[in-house]
Amino acid sequence: MIRAIAEELPRIEDFVPESILADSFLGMTQEQVGELAADPLFSVGIHTIDHPYLTKCDDQEALRQINGNRAWLENVCGSQIDIIGYPLGDYNSAILRQCREHNINLGFAVVPILGTEELLEVPRLGVYHASTEVLRFKIKWGQNLRSLGFKIG
Repeated sequence: MIRAIAEELPRIEDFVPESILADSFLGMTQEQVGELAADPLFSVGIHTIDHPYLTKCDDQEALRQINGNRAWLENVCGSQIDIIGYPLGDYNSAILRQCREHNINLGFAVVPILGTEELLEVPRLGVYHASTEVLRFKIKWGQNLRSLGFKIG
């Protein structure tokens, strides 16, 4: 499927100006990640190579996704990375097991799914929303709503 997308479909650049693609879809550069990692206010964590649903990957592919991104980050940051933010908030007990086995000590989920491993299922607020009002609401009220049993991420 990836080969077909890369070789047979028209390029997205044929439909969307490069400036919009760069502003909206390109990730951080190696230099930007290094600068962020050097700032004591930030922690850099794993987020995989291709941003897949990890629960849809077999064990070998999930591990390749996690360890590949980890190796790149450790090279760029010059330090050990033992934090992960699960892409799309997607994980299961097999992913948590792999994280434990590979010395990942802290995992962030948009909404904790299993509730079995506190340090590998830390709730976080999703920040990607077109409305700053929605983001402001999440920041102000998210933890309170979670304490009442609402699944907010």
